[in-house]
Order: sequence, then structure tokens, then C-alpha cells
Amino acid sequence: FLYFGSSAPEVPSANPWNGHVAVWHMDGISKDGVTQDASGFNDAMQVEPTPVPIGQVEGLVGGALEFDGETQRLGAVLSPPPDDDSFLVSAWVNVASFPAEGFPVIARGDSVGLDWSQSEWAMGSDGPRAEGRVHDAGSNGAMPPNAGVVVPPTGGWHHYAFLYTGTSIRFYLDGAGSASGSIGTELDHALETVSIGGYSSPITSGWEERLLNGQIDELRWRRGAIDTDPNNVWVQTLVASQQDPTSTFFPVAVESL
Repeated sequence: FLYFGSSAPEVPSANPWNGHVAVWHMDGISKDGVTQDASGFNDAMQVEPTPVPIGQVEGLVGGALEFDGETQRLGAVLSPPPDDDSFLVSAWVNVASFPAEGFPVIARGDSVGLDWSQSEWAMGSDGPRAEGRVHDAGSNGAMPPNAGVVVPPTGGWHHYAFLYTGTSIRFYLDGAGSASGSIGTELDHALETVSIGGYSSPITSGWEERLLNGQIDELRWRRGAIDTDPNNVWVQTLVASQQDPTSTFFPVAVESL
């Protein structure tokens, strides 16, 4: 919020994250293993029974959380579960190593007692691809629709974004959109949990844990994504404004306004 010519501006009452399901800045984690949702509804918690605390490090935008790739992930219970008629989920990711089985940066629906294929959608890595994936009712056990690109190199920050419009999906890496894909049916919106940084349960032997070895910063889940063109611009602005704020605005003298 910007104010000009007022010595006592009103305190804005609107939530600046209106329109988002959740915004996890990942600036830190409490001694109880909680990282806050800035929108106020869906705080995430470290979910392992006897966890080694997730590390807190300097991120691209403030702080970030560092996952060890062995035991650590976050979970949240959505209250209330949102309808995913359309959405854009995005995050900065700094990967130390890519497991062959991949990992989710975020997945809706994975929890203890379920396996990764029962998630409603996921954004992350699948072996040699950084991608977004939906498990719609039309998959019937087959490989679900996905859109992605070759995994970027390790050891640096990259921006992942996954767009779902209700009829199509699109994945962005560092603001550039990859090939999109079509889906047959809408998601069912029934799953109440979210997994961040890893899946919890095995699907076959050797897939017991698909966990991120690396860092996550500024994880955002925005409602509404009807048209891809405005979202292309939105993703590019997210990347530019967070990576280099002066690329999107700069102060000038009052007389010049």
C-alpha cells in the first residue's frame, strides 16, 4: 500500500493475500515445527513422529526452509477444503540432488495412509522432469496428465509454477511456460491435506519416501486461472519482482509524478 500526502494513513483492513488459498513465505519454523500461512488459514507443520527440525536458511526472498531428503516434510489440513476449479501454485526451489523417483514441492491430498498417486495434483520433480501433474478421475489408474520441462541444474534457485484452468495445465520454469496439456475431467476437491517437500507413503518397494533434498522459498497457492495469457504475465511478474524488485518498480522524485 502506498500513501501520498497523508500524515496519518488509515490502516488497511483487507487481507493482502485475499484470493489465495495459502501463502507460505517459508521464513522460519517454530519450535513446534510450524511454518505460518500468511493468508491466516492453513499453517503447515512438520509431520514426522520424531522429526529432526527442518533447517532455516537465507532464501531468495527473506528466509527459506531446507529439507534433508531423508525424513523431513510439512503437512497442512485445509480449512475449509477449497474448490480447485482453477489455480496457480508457485515456489522458488533450490535442489541439492534429484532422486530418481522425484519429489513434490507441494501436493494436494497426500497424507499418512495414502500413496502419492492418490494426490489430487502435485508440482515438483519426476525423475528427469520438473513438472505439474493432475490425477483427475479420467486417469483410471493410467499415467495422469502432466506438463513439464527437463530438470534444471542443481545448486541454484529456480522458480516453479503450475497452472490449472479446469480444462488444461501449464508448467513454468523461471517464468517461461512449457508445453501445456489437456485434461478430461475436473478435480473432485475432496482431499483435505497438503504435503510439502515429500510424499509420505509407499506405492511399491523402493518408493517409501520421495523427499526433497533442498530448499523451498515463497510457496504461494492462488485461486483463479481462467485465461492463460494474464497468468503468463502474472508468473513473469512474480519471478521478476521477487528476484530483482527494482526491475518492476523504482522510486522517482515527487515532482516527477
